[in-house]
Amino acid sequence: MGLTFGSGDYENGIVVTVRGGWDTDCNGATVGSILGAKFGAGSLPDKWIGVLSDRLMSVVRDCNDNRISELADRTHRLARRMMEPSEDEDEAGPVVETAEVELRGKWALNVSFGKQVLTVNDDWSGQLEMTAFGEIAKVRNIRVERNKVSFVYGVNKGEMVMDIEFQGTIKGDRLTGLCSSNGHEFEMSGVRI
Repeated sequence: MGLTFGSGDYENGIVVTVRGGWDTDCNGATVGSILGAKFGAGSLPDKWIGVLSDRLMSVVRDCNDNRISELADRTHRLARRMMEPSEDEDEAGPVVETAEVELRGKWALNVSFGKQVLTVNDDWSGQLEMTAFGEIAKVRNIRVERNKVSFVYGVNKGEMVMDIEFQGTIKGDRLTGLCSSNGHEFEMSGVRI
């Protein structure tokens, strides 16, 4: 409710949330965080932040006097670093152990939101063409063990790339399995072309 009433007004969103009762500290903080991220630090009412003088006092040893702006900058830097693929992941080559199947080649894939084409080259580099989005994603961390296959690819979500991990099996010229990301799963199947 606070997000609805606060869609245009940071202060109104928090006030409506807290007046709703129940778990007012957590709910107010959550709505405040979301609206703060939406509107930016410049929209925070001075009567609420001015009294803090950019300080956060704590009883945590060696961290008892902090600048809020410094903590926000550190959090922002850490979040940006977490959104970038690590150099180790990009450099990781394929792992092929006792493979009973051949993944290299082209695959026409079906997922709930459209068709895709997976290409795994002879050197085990790969790409996934997401025709529904008009994007091509690099496929990395390719792994084949017996008839089990896994790989990771990224989907562009505005200012960040969301990694999706595929785990499945190959039977003849058919590939089936599940993709997962952030607790969400969807089926993916395909045929060699």
